[in-house]
Amino acid sequence: MTLQANELLRYRGRTYALLGLPLDSCNYEGARARMELFQMQSTALWRGYQGTWEIKRGRLWLVELAATIREYTSAENWHHAGRDLSWLFPDAEGPVLADWFTGELVSGVGAAHRVYQYAQDWANYRVFHVERGVIVGTEMR
Repeated sequence: MTLQANELLRYRGRTYALLGLPLDSCNYEGARARMELFQMQSTALWRGYQGTWEIKRGRLWLVELAATIREYTSAENWHHAGRDLSWLFPDAEGPVLADWFTGELVSGVGAAHRVYQYAQDWANYRVFHVERGVIVGTEMR
């Protein structure tokens, strides 16, 4: 199995690997329907998208999205098409508050090292406790 590309998390001016998929719990009807169109284009990205998230002003925001869908030009012909954040959330202008997400977000801190062919490990992890898109606590593990 190929090592999967992580989601990205911007926090205090730096970018970290995010070890979770907060978009998976998005329950907005229109976005959920569009997410079902995501297609794998690379073995390093089975889920068909990569999100960039940011913690800003104590909230979790989806700030960028690079997704691939299968777009049909006719019943027999199709091609892969790139999609972005405005496609997934057409009513939003700019970053989207992840108010659907409640749980822990875990990010690796420092340099990652590979464990086997398909996993990474970090010496330290930063854990964000989130309730409906609001950061309610942070800890290091």
